Amino acid sequence: MQDIGKYNILIAAGGTGGHIFPAEALAEMLTERGHRVFFATDVRGLKFAENFPAIEVKCIAGATVFSKSPWSLFKALFKISHGIWQSLGYIRKRQINIVVGFGGYPSFAPLFAGKLLAKPSILHEQNAVLGRANKWLAKFAKQVALSFPNTKFTDDIKYKTTFIGNPLRGMVRQLKATPYLAYEPNTDNKPEQKFNLVVFGGSQGASVFSDILPAAMKLLPADVRAEINLVQQVRQIEVADVKARYKQLNVQAEVAPFFNDMPQIIANSHLVIGRAGATTVAELCYIGRPSLLVPLPGALDADQANNAQNIVDVKGGWLCPQPAFTADYLATALLNWIRSPDILAQAAKNAKKLGQPDAALNLAKLVEKYSVDKRQSR
Repeated sequence: MQDIGKYNILIAAGGTGGHIFPAEALAEMLTERGHRVFFATDVRGLKFAENFPAIEVKCIAGATVFSKSPWSLFKALFKISHGIWQSLGYIRKRQINIVVGFGGYPSFAPLFAGKLLAKPSILHEQNAVLGRANKWLAKFAKQVALSFPNTKFTDDIKYKTTFIGNPLRGMVRQLKATPYLAYEPNTDNKPEQKFNLVVFGGSQGASVFSDILPAAMKLLPADVRAEINLVQQVRQIEVADVKARYKQLNVQAEVAPFFNDMPQIIANSHLVIGRAGATTVAELCYIGRPSLLVPLPGALDADQANNAQNIVDVKGGWLCPQPAFTADYLATALLNWIRSPDILAQAAKNAKKLGQPDAALNLAKLVEKYSVDKRQSR
């Protein structure tokens, strides 16, 4: 690698896994390339920060300004002002060369402070729709890196957008060569094999899956249920009930609120059922696994529906709006896929076409480019 010098890089990301996991992937890559990484997030993001590859984690105040209550708006503006003040001092103290934002309102203060201090910034949008916070932040950024080539609401900033893909952590990237082993229905001439079904609903789980999955299993023939090996993420308060329902149905199921090795579990799967968060979609495409995606309903910009549509467009999976996601629908779909596994094998191949294996590296190079330009302009 060409000697490009070391830079002090501040990464800012909101307090959800969808923002922080790609930020973590970039931090890993920048650290590998010899840079000094600092991480700014909010109180929610601190729960993800324990293993974040940064020299230091800084908690920055932030808040959303979309409220009809004058008092709530006043409190939000006060928090944002405090966050900007914190960020100004931190950027000076750590001699930050460039600020990289991954969206969410905790990204606003560091990027705005960087602008005030004439520091260059890069913005990354994970979803197929430019988020509300990122619409504002894009005004300050040198470049806006996109996870999808046709991201909505970017027409006004086309001149500064770059298609990068969604950076994935090392624990995901190491699964790149894991082949999809198509399911073979059990017959008298073949050894018994399990159909590996994985169900998860994002970092907070999803109660709809806790309701529908057991009900769908009950509708399946007993011999088909016996072929299923289920791994399902559920909310902590639902674990006991969901386990009891599966036990009553004699379904082999591992149920928990969180799995540390979810990327490996996805790699071992024949089918994934879940929400359509940006990181979920990126991991499914990178590893190459078929999916039934149920976007989170009620989102202002329908970001998850747009994410899922990218998989549907290449026939790498299926999208089901939550109102249509019923036990009858799911039981019928599962029975079809289990008895015709070639459909899933082809979907796995199609999904992999959307994977962007070099997203983390290419984003790191973009950050280096503008760090170098800034130094040379002095």
